[in-house]
Amino acid sequence: MIKYLIIVLLLTLSLNAKIRSGSSSESGSIGVNLIYFTPDFDSLNRGIKSLGIGGFEDGMFLWGGEISGAVNSMVSIGAQYYNGATSISGRVDKIYEGNNVKVSRNVRYNIGYGGLNVTYNRKIGFGNYFLGGSANYGSIKLQISQDGGDLDFSQLINSYNDPNLIHSTNLKMDLYAFEIYSGVKIPIAEKVSIMFSAGYLYGFCNENGVLNYDFENVSNVPDMDIKSFRYSISLMFGA
Repeated sequence: MIKYLIIVLLLTLSLNAKIRSGSSSESGSIGVNLIYFTPDFDSLNRGIKSLGIGGFEDGMFLWGGEISGAVNSMVSIGAQYYNGATSISGRVDKIYEGNNVKVSRNVRYNIGYGGLNVTYNRKIGFGNYFLGGSANYGSIKLQISQDGGDLDFSQLINSYNDPNLIHSTNLKMDLYAFEIYSGVKIPIAEKVSIMFSAGYLYGFCNENGVLNYDFENVSNVPDMDIKSFRYSISLMFGA
């Protein structure tokens, strides 16, 4: 994923340089963003119910950033990347070698995506109004783990000869995400602005995943498509 983001960033910087060489009045910006959205975890929670540790609650944050260049006084294009995670955990009873033992279980949900955005800007009294959209590629990852407590390294390695107690699984699904949003950009200092936006995030995820870094395939993964309103706050540096 990182290599694709680097390529996107280089293409954006290259295009911005060409744009600026033709018009010195336009420039670009770079920023740090925080996004809040509410993925629907119902299908996933039903799928992991038998683990006995409850389910995910709606609502999570994504951190990320963007870099953009002005095409003209009203339109800019940019590259962006966002990532975030949430997890649930608990201790449950398990029968192991005829004995009742307590094991710790954890499920971690991670989402990351990056892509290109296009924004229309218009000056208003106290700053700028903007309307934008983006197309992105990324992944949703589930890390499902179980262990019986603290171990030394030799115990960890030996546990692979007896997988009944300790498990660690990484499941990854491709994600295609699209956003549309609008908001305001308010200057707070020279070449520093704060942005507020609201919009909609739609992402569709394939029903098959790859297990433990492409070792095996997993079919019939619970529905993890994203259909959510999204809200963001950003700190931007530049014009």
